[in-house]
Amino acid sequence: MRELLEWGRATLKPSGSSSDAALLMAAAADAVSGKGVGHEKVRIISSNSSDLLDERAIDIYESYIMKRARHEPAAYIIGVKEFMGINFLVDGRVLIPRPDTETLVEEASAFIIGKGKSTLLDICTGSGCIAISLRLMCKCLKYAAASDLSLGALEAAKRNAQLNGASINFFQGDLFEGSIGTFDVITANPPYIPTSAIGSLPPNVKLYEPLNALDGGEDGLGFYRRIAAHAKSRLNKGGGMFLEIGFDQGEAVLDLLRGEGFKAHIKKDLSNLDRVACAFV
Repeated sequence: MRELLEWGRATLKPSGSSSDAALLMAAAADAVSGKGVGHEKVRIISSNSSDLLDERAIDIYESYIMKRARHEPAAYIIGVKEFMGINFLVDGRVLIPRPDTETLVEEASAFIIGKGKSTLLDICTGSGCIAISLRLMCKCLKYAAASDLSLGALEAAKRNAQLNGASINFFQGDLFEGSIGTFDVITANPPYIPTSAIGSLPPNVKLYEPLNALDGGEDGLGFYRRIAAHAKSRLNKGGGMFLEIGFDQGEAVLDLLRGEGFKAHIKKDLSNLDRVACAFV
């Protein structure tokens, strides 16, 4: 097994993803055992045993390594990504949940729990990671809805909600379309990469992740303009909105929100970069 692991690391080194070799080996063992993703991870990483992988698992591992060498994201290869301690199924229909987005969930959950808020709308829901995490974390929530323009993304989000036991009503629509009424809390991780910057993204992003979840228009602010213009009418008095933003978009998004009458501030992520625009009515 040690030799296989070193082969995997060496094969992935040119793509800068050699650290994924152990993860993919564990996922191959899991695929054969049927015990679920993550079951073999600790044992694979800590063991020098040569009998942890059978011939079938070795074949799967080798195929995983070759896919990763072509820059396919590890999360898509194994089909699962952990977020807020929860496993989410992911594929090319949805953006892969990232640790940066956990800052948004933490801010929104603190507001929901602290203020006893009971209704949530998550727009641009993708995999559903924000809405599902908040539904599971915030027991005071009585109703949660989520929307996405992509039918494929909605199918993935519905599946994740079912697997994690989260009660959420899903709607197809562009931002607020499809949802009805007003809410205590609105969340979103909209596309925010400027169109001209898409080509400079890492290969694992620009070649595999859905363009419609990345492209934020000419200056990356297109979705924020539309959200800011319509969100106030969809928020209850005393409500809050939490939007993920690019690290260099804080002041621009604050200007948009304040221009629509919101009280707003920026929350930084663990890297001390602007990450979440928090807006209140």
